[in-house]
Amino acid sequence: MDTLDGPHVHAARARTRITGSVFLAVALGTIGLFAAVTVAPLVAVELTGTSALSGLPTAAALLGTALGAAVLSRVMAQRGRRAGLVLGFGVGAFGAFVAVVAVVLGTFVLFVAGMLALGCGNGANQLARYAVADVHPAARRTTVLGWVVWAGTIGAVVGPSLVDPVGQVLAGSAVPLLAGGVLVACVAMLISGGLCGALLRPDPADIAVADDDVAADATAAAPVSAWRSPVVIVALTAMVAGQFVMVLIMTMTPVHASAGGADLGAVGFIMSAHVIGMYALTPLAGALADRVGNMAVIAVGLVLIVASGVMGALAPAGDVAVLSVALFVLGLGWSCGFVSASGLLARGVASAQRARMQGAVDTAVYGSATIGSLSSGVLIAVAGYTVLCLVGAALVAVPAVVLLRLRPAVTRSLRPA
Repeated sequence: MDTLDGPHVHAARARTRITGSVFLAVALGTIGLFAAVTVAPLVAVELTGTSALSGLPTAAALLGTALGAAVLSRVMAQRGRRAGLVLGFGVGAFGAFVAVVAVVLGTFVLFVAGMLALGCGNGANQLARYAVADVHPAARRTTVLGWVVWAGTIGAVVGPSLVDPVGQVLAGSAVPLLAGGVLVACVAMLISGGLCGALLRPDPADIAVADDDVAADATAAAPVSAWRSPVVIVALTAMVAGQFVMVLIMTMTPVHASAGGADLGAVGFIMSAHVIGMYALTPLAGALADRVGNMAVIAVGLVLIVASGVMGALAPAGDVAVLSVALFVLGLGWSCGFVSASGLLARGVASAQRARMQGAVDTAVYGSATIGSLSSGVLIAVAGYTVLCLVGAALVAVPAVVLLRLRPAVTRSLRPA
C-alpha cells in the first residue's frame, strides 16, 4: 500500500511546495514593481526638471513586461518553467540595480533603460501563474490562477508603503531618497528568483497534469494553427481589450479628478479602490470560472468594464464617490476577464505549445497596456475624459462579438473539467 501511495504523496507535496513558492515569489516581485513605479514619475521629474517625460519610465516597464514575456516563454518552452522564472526575476533585479545607479548618477536615459529591464521581472511575475496551473487538475486551474494573481494585492499594498521608510534609511548616504523604491525592487526580485531556483524542484513542467481536457485536434495542432484556435482567439481578445481599456481609463482618472478639485488624498482613495477591484476578488473570479465556466465569467467582466466606462463618463470631475465606484468596477471587470481568459489558456492549449502561446498572449496584453498608457493623455487632451471613457466602453464590443461567435467552438474544444 505504501508503495502505491508513495508517488501520489510525493506529487502532492511537490504541488503544494510549488504553489506556495510561486505565490510568495509573485508577492515579492509585485512589491518590488509597485515600489518602483511609485517613485518612477518623481525620479523622472527630478532628473529632467519637467513633468513632460514623467510617464516614460512606467511605459518602459510595461514595454519590458511585454518583451520579457516573449523571451521568457521561449526559455520556458525549451528549458522549463523554473529556468524562465529565475532568468526573468534576475534580469528584473539587474534592471532595478541599473535604475538605482542611474538615480545616483543623475542619468535619465539610464534610468529608463533600467526600468525597461525591470519590466522583465514583471514578465516573470505574470507567467508564474501558468507554472502553478500546470501542476493542478483542469477542474482547479483557474482557481489557483486566481490565487496567484491575488498575490498582487500584497504588492499593491506593501510596495508603495516601503518607499518612505527605505528612503529614510538612505538619508545621509550617497544614494538619493527617491532611489529607495527601485532599491526595494532590486532586493525583492533577487529573493523571488532565489525562491524559484531553490524550491521549484521538480520543475512544474515535469510534473504537469496530463492534458485530458484538451480535445484531440487541439493537442495535435501546430504552433501556427494554434493561433487560429477558438480558445486562443477568445483569450487573446478578452485580455488585450480588457488591459487596454483598463489602462486607458485608469491612467487619466487622477488627472480628471484633480482638475475637478479633488486633493491628493481623494485621488489616492480613488486609485486604492481601483487596485482593490483588480486584485482582491481574483480568487472568487477563478473559483466561479471553474464552477460556471470561463466564458461566462469573461462575459461578466466585459459587462462590468462597460458599466465602469459609462459611470466614469457621467461622473462630475470632482465626484470622488462615483469615480471610486467606477474605478473599482473597472478593476473588477479586468480581474474577471484576465483570470478567466488565463484559465482558458491553461486548459485549452496542448502542453507542447502552452508556454510559448501563453507568453505570446502576455506580450500582446502588455504591449496593449503600453499603447493605452501613451495614448490616454493624447485622447483626454483632444476630446476630454468623458469621451475617453465612452471610447473605452465601446471597445469592449470587439471581444463581445468574438465571444458570441466562438463560444460554441470553445465549448467543443474543451472537455468538461
